[in-house]
Amino acid sequence: MMRGFPTKKVYGQSKLSTCPFCSRSATQKTETGLEVCHRHTNEQLQEIKCTCGRWLEQRAGKYGPYFNCLNCGNLNFGKAMEIKALTSGMAERKRPIP
Repeated sequence: MMRGFPTKKVYGQSKLSTCPFCSRSATQKTETGLEVCHRHTNEQLQEIKCTCGRWLEQRAGKYGPYFNCLNCGNLNFGKAMEIKALTSGMAERKRPIP
């Protein structure tokens, strides 16, 4: 079976962003440049540690929010959220079960 090329973007069609807190469509931006829904305009993301152990600094750029690590360099938003999920999962495993 032969597949064709993906459909071409049409004028007026744009990227749909989702809120990182609740996965609704993002309609507004926070002070840090993060696209969120109207319910989370005053929220801020928790601090995220990189895989090297340093803290990631959130920045806003031409193509949206990203994170910067002094050792590793720039990380896109999606990759930083994956790191956050992995590190929070590891922290839960390290806690002793009562």
